[in-house]
Amino acid sequence: MTASSPAVGNLTAGFDNIQARGDAANGLVRVEVSGAGEVTDLVIEPKAMRLPSSDLSAALRSAVNEALAAARDQVADVAKAVPAPPDMARLTRMVEDLGQLAQRRMDEFSTAASELSARLDRA
Repeated sequence: MTASSPAVGNLTAGFDNIQARGDAANGLVRVEVSGAGEVTDLVIEPKAMRLPSSDLSAALRSAVNEALAAARDQVADVAKAVPAPPDMARLTRMVEDLGQLAQRRMDEFSTAASELSARLDRA
């Protein structure tokens, strides 16, 4: 699949639309991330600043991890919607089988034409 194929275009467009959110500390810390895993928004409510630094740090980690997990789920959903590339080995076998079938049919046709020609010569 090349970068210009429609499937890749659909995949990247799907990723561009992903926004996932995570929150912690009863909503005092909120994080949004993109499908690329970039933090696009971070809100720390003033009340969160009263938390001990270790609790605030844990809340930030929790919110970010929750948002990233949600984004991964959305990325997986987008990826599932893109058709899988064709199985080239299977397609090659199918084309070879069709070629052999066509050759057998041509041989049968040639034999029938020869037999018909021989009958016409005798008549």
